[in-house]
Amino acid sequence: MPVFGPFLGRFDTRDQLYIYDVGDRHVKEFDTTGVFAALHTHGIGSAPGQIRTSVSELIIVGDSLIVLTAEFFEYTFETHTNRFWAKQQLDNPLRQARTESGISYYFYLESESLFTVVTDTGTRHFGKVFENQGDFATALRNEGWIHTYGNCMTFASAYYPMFAVYDSTGSLLYAQRTMTAYETGKAQIETRMLGKDAQVLIAPISSIIHYGTNVVNGWLLINVRPNGERAIDAYSIATGHYIGSLKIPFNGRITFSAKRIAADRDTTVTVYRHDLSSRIEEPPIKHPQCF
Repeated sequence: MPVFGPFLGRFDTRDQLYIYDVGDRHVKEFDTTGVFAALHTHGIGSAPGQIRTSVSELIIVGDSLIVLTAEFFEYTFETHTNRFWAKQQLDNPLRQARTESGISYYFYLESESLFTVVTDTGTRHFGKVFENQGDFATALRNEGWIHTYGNCMTFASAYYPMFAVYDSTGSLLYAQRTMTAYETGKAQIETRMLGKDAQVLIAPISSIIHYGTNVVNGWLLINVRPNGERAIDAYSIATGHYIGSLKIPFNGRITFSAKRIAADRDTTVTVYRHDLSSRIEEPPIKHPQCF
């Protein structure tokens, strides 16, 4: 199966790689040897399982593949059988994340509520707790990425050196200042356990410093570019502590799992093994409020 214009990639728990191909608007699955395994969308159009516009996010939860489009439609496929089974229109989210227990998180840029959490007991909007908190509030209202961790959510800002972890009620567990260890030679880490009225000042950076994130086995992996080079910084989500960094020798968009990195550029996708897992605690510590 050819790849014409790979744009988004995600690994599942088996290290199967899912790629959204802008060339033909299909989500394609490849096994661990690079062999094509399945086509997960049903072509271009408005019929069930067809996608009318470009894909903005791929989310894998258990055996489900969730495709979020630029028109804010959510398509859900069963990955093992390639069966399309749900379509839902969303209210203009920038990012989405979902837990295996069914909790959905949405991040809205320049929104009063900032984040929305949807559970089986209803919908809750949160984020106003950060009003009047200076740079920290601005950082949270900027571009960034969200992921789930147990029943909790992580948010990493693109332009500010920080990430934050929230529980399923929308309460902030802690905010963490980040500093690229690959650039400085050692981690400059400062964890702040915040209350409602705590002041946190984090100076903005003039350009993007975090180019993407992922959560793997309780680690937050952040794609950074110190001094024009590429690296991945790893943090323990349970504690906020820096674990280690890994230099990556290639350009293009990347996605990563506990053992692999996929880089897409032009009409190719390259998958590498990495050794970061050898420097990460096994099994990782779990935050008691998230599991």
